[in-house]
Amino acid sequence: MKKFSFLIVFSLLAFFSFPIIAQQWETMHIAGLPNSTNSTLIFSPVGANIVWGIESTDQGISNPKFVRTTNGGENWNIDDVLIPSGHVVRSIHAINANSALIAVDDPTGSNSGIYKTTDSGTSWVKHDSAFIGTGRHPVQIYFFDDNNGLCVGNPSLGYWEIYTTTDRGGNWTRVLQANIPPNALNDRTFNTTSAATGNCYWFGT
Repeated sequence: MKKFSFLIVFSLLAFFSFPIIAQQWETMHIAGLPNSTNSTLIFSPVGANIVWGIESTDQGISNPKFVRTTNGGENWNIDDVLIPSGHVVRSIHAINANSALIAVDDPTGSNSGIYKTTDSGTSWVKHDSAFIGTGRHPVQIYFFDDNNGLCVGNPSLGYWEIYTTTDRGGNWTRVLQANIPPNALNDRTFNTTSAATGNCYWFGT
């Protein structure tokens, strides 16, 4: 069984002739991850104690894993993400200890969507108001607060496919083409090229 490890940084203030920040790193191991040789674990923290992580790969795999801690990483729950086999989990945004949403990409572009769990990952329910139809590829999901969020996908039908929600992911509305700058030919985005603060969200292409 493979062992997955990651590093957490703690900042300590040291005083010499002038203040500097010293950084101390701690290695933490999660046995049983990943279940694929080319996977990445993407994290979404709720606070210092509650953190979710999701296994993402370039290619779809059967039963990707998710991890969750509610005590700052002392213990981790590990389980399968119950989505169709061969689908790719692109990103995750955690709401609280029990709820999180994921952007799931069907490489064929025919059955992609946004999935949500409200029972700590025991079950994942697909929403039927976003990324419906062929040629849809959701990539990035982010919430500004408990209710308001967005999900960015690659261009579809001639413009960027971006959805917003105001009810914690219960319903999603596509942003009008007139409100989005045009995409370049063959433009797409990636789950690692985004940043957010306050009411602002950036994504790279």
